[in-house]
Amino acid sequence: MENYIQELSKICKLSFDEVTKNFKIIQLGSYGVYVCNYLKLLDYSSEKIVLKIKHNILEIVGEDLLIAQINKGEIVIRGKIFSTGLGLKNAKTR
Repeated sequence: MENYIQELSKICKLSFDEVTKNFKIIQLGSYGVYVCNYLKLLDYSSEKIVLKIKHNILEIVGEDLLIAQINKGEIVIRGKIFSTGLGLKNAKTR
């Protein structure tokens, strides 16, 4: 199934994430996180950032966290990252 989706994304000239609407997290050591295809910023402080992703939430916990870049569906977070983790399924949004 994944090969089919990859071929479809090539034909449509869309990224794999745009076709599947899955999210992608890239952690850059302990000093940065890139998240693609998040839906909503739920909470933001220098110690914790919470994002809504599809049927779940993503919590990024750290120190001196800041949003370095934010675009529609993409966010780059910098600071000292202690942990990233998925929260509850079907999490309520504000």
